Amino acid sequence: MKGRTGPLRTAIWLLAILVLRPSGSAVAQSSSGHAYEPPEVRFPADIGVINVKTAFGAKGDGHSDDTAAIRAAIEGPGLQARVLYFPRGTYIVSDTLDWLRGDNTWRSRLTFQGEHERGTVIRLKDNTPGYQERGAPKAVIRPGSNEPWNKNDGSGYNGFRNYIFDLTVDTGSGNPGAIGIDYLGNNICGLENVTIRTSDPQNRGVAGLAMTRRFVGPCYFRRLTITGFDTGIVTANTEYSNTFEHIALSDQRVAGIDNSGNVLSIRDLRSQNSVPAVRNTAPLGLITLIDANLSGRAGANTAIDNEGGIFLRRVSVSSYAKSLTDHGGATLTGTIAEFASPPAAPGSPNHTASLDLAVEEAPEAVNTEPSAWLSVVAKGADPTGRSDSTQAIQSALDTDATVVYFPVGSYEITDTIHIRSGTKRILGPSATLVPRSAKFADAQNPTPVLRFESRTTDLAIEGLTFGNFLMKFYPAAVLIEDASARTLTLRHLEMEGVYHAAFATGSGGIGRVFIEDVAGGPWDFHGPQKIWARQLDMESLGEKALVDGAQLWVLGVKTERQGTVIRAINGAALEVLGGLLYPATGKNETMPPDQAAFVIDNARASLTYAVEAFGPGKNYAIQVNESKSGTEAPPVTACTARGYGCFLSLYHVVH
Repeated sequence: MKGRTGPLRTAIWLLAILVLRPSGSAVAQSSSGHAYEPPEVRFPADIGVINVKTAFGAKGDGHSDDTAAIRAAIEGPGLQARVLYFPRGTYIVSDTLDWLRGDNTWRSRLTFQGEHERGTVIRLKDNTPGYQERGAPKAVIRPGSNEPWNKNDGSGYNGFRNYIFDLTVDTGSGNPGAIGIDYLGNNICGLENVTIRTSDPQNRGVAGLAMTRRFVGPCYFRRLTITGFDTGIVTANTEYSNTFEHIALSDQRVAGIDNSGNVLSIRDLRSQNSVPAVRNTAPLGLITLIDANLSGRAGANTAIDNEGGIFLRRVSVSSYAKSLTDHGGATLTGTIAEFASPPAAPGSPNHTASLDLAVEEAPEAVNTEPSAWLSVVAKGADPTGRSDSTQAIQSALDTDATVVYFPVGSYEITDTIHIRSGTKRILGPSATLVPRSAKFADAQNPTPVLRFESRTTDLAIEGLTFGNFLMKFYPAAVLIEDASARTLTLRHLEMEGVYHAAFATGSGGIGRVFIEDVAGGPWDFHGPQKIWARQLDMESLGEKALVDGAQLWVLGVKTERQGTVIRAINGAALEVLGGLLYPATGKNETMPPDQAAFVIDNARASLTYAVEAFGPGKNYAIQVNESKSGTEAPPVTACTARGYGCFLSLYHVVH
């Protein structure tokens, strides 16, 4: 994020904690219309999560006030990250659950993990003092940033691994000034399988999900259901972008989504409202919305009101008088097949239709009882990081255990670990893998840390952190190599330090790849692989991704530092649907005049994105360099101004 001296600021390089996620889904429907059933979430005894009932005395009985108990769980000792586990029950609170340590300083790397989305409820007491004024809104839950930019409200850009999973937040009745979650997170963060609702008979409440403090994002919000409130989701400020998928909104009083200046990438929004489903209220805002269903109710006038940049595709609109009102003058009715505003600059080679690559969903991770999971420590791995764990980890993976997990700790790896048999999930609930040997030191000889090569089994790798602040130089390391024809899913991964590549397609790597909420780079994709990425945060210096003959679909990209974002070559197909590029991060840094944001060479591409720039010379001088058979098209330099930066609502290259 802004102000960092590397992929993460040293001061907040701590052991990363990620909640473990069994298979299952949330209340929000998929684009196919199927309503997912949320999972039961349980853990092995040694996983390291903290049960708020057994450890801190929270009751969850629907009557007792659990505010003090939950606050004590949040505070905890020391600086280490924490996962707070809420078993089934209704936890009554009467004040904001600020994410503060015992010394009243803000913390990040905290997870609220429920046992079940509908069975675990954090509920604000009815008619609570402090929640009565809409003009002075107050949140039920308020995450913040470590080393905050604003120490009063916790805003900042160090809110890494701030997660809320598998629970319901209810703002109760008679609390018109309530906000369900006043959220802040950065880089790898978000909500999943979460319901936010008001129990007020008049649906009163300021917002379900508010993201109006400085520097929220990039984060990934998946399977989110919001019922009631003035506004379902409200976002503001110009950085750092957020990605939403499978979102259900209903019964809002002012708007479903209200965006002022930020960059939102949204897929599968289902809204049932008499008010606008989406409002993009500022010229600097950019919204990408695809595969949506917006249903109006009595008196519904306009479904989408746009004053900024917007790209729409397959947006079904019913029972609204107007589907879209656009500041450019367009008024649309009925279903919107595709629309971009502002359009391409006059005389540009932009085409009118996007690439529209087929979208696929990652398979749900296998769900087995935690008693059947295998710990690498049980095979002799050392979570203190003082001895080599390579052989022990390899032994665990060679057992064919369906789920292999890493208890909290740091694990030294000195050679490639091969994933070659029947394991379907590898989980890192607060685990760091540290490449540390001569094999990972020679930059001229790239060496995989994890190599997926199973011929029989799909695999999900979830929650691991690669590298730490004490040992951050392993220039030969390819953190994950895919040499399998099976499907590989990467979720909630954090990749730190100096390494050769976050991911590389290896020999035999022809299976599908899904990337969800991952921070790292560069990426090396080769055909014929097909890759679907949701909220991909690439902050490495230099070229951040190569797509060589492969197909890459991205919903929400975020970058920092100089370098071409993606180079697509040799018949590749690339689609970028929204996101924010931040190329010049230093105070006195300017961009090289010949550096392009995207290079498209004998490839197909369509691009929708924004660039953040805080002064002259900090934007890409060239947005797209396009060539075919050695012949270069005129470089694309024109884009719609966004302060010193700009945005492209749609750019399409067909070869």
